[in-house]
Amino acid sequence: MREALRKENRAALISATLTPMLWGAGFYLTYVWMAIYMQELIVPSIPNAFWINALALLFGVVLPLPLLGMLSDYCGRIKTMVVGAVGIGVLGPLCLLVISQGQPTRAFFAQWFMGTMLSFYGGPISAWLVERFPVKGKLQMISRAAHVLTLSKSLLTTHLLSIYHLQ
Repeated sequence: MREALRKENRAALISATLTPMLWGAGFYLTYVWMAIYMQELIVPSIPNAFWINALALLFGVVLPLPLLGMLSDYCGRIKTMVVGAVGIGVLGPLCLLVISQGQPTRAFFAQWFMGTMLSFYGGPISAWLVERFPVKGKLQMISRAAHVLTLSKSLLTTHLLSIYHLQ
């Protein structure tokens, strides 16, 4: 425990906590909340919203995630993750606007794009986390970050949704 909390390891510990939080919150909003948004909150609702959600998940995350992880082996982890973070941060609100128009095909491609950007960000996360920590104390630091992440991501996402009235 002492090794994990040493001053020189704090930056790694904080980044190992915050980096997966963006992935977790982005996934939650894109695939859990978005299906409910398309089905229940848009008037009129998007037909087959849950099928659109499932297919966007398959083609936006499940299939490309390992491929984008391998891409990060060649292009670099940080570069790949920055593409995803900037893509979802800049174009995510535009995708939400497209989905809000209620057209199923456009909603699928907007959600697929958001998932693909999340995959650019999430594909390299596992390797990046392992590379981020010094060998000594690696397991302790990763387990501490995982505990903090598990507790905080659900609370943070729920809080943000309540602030922006997106329930």
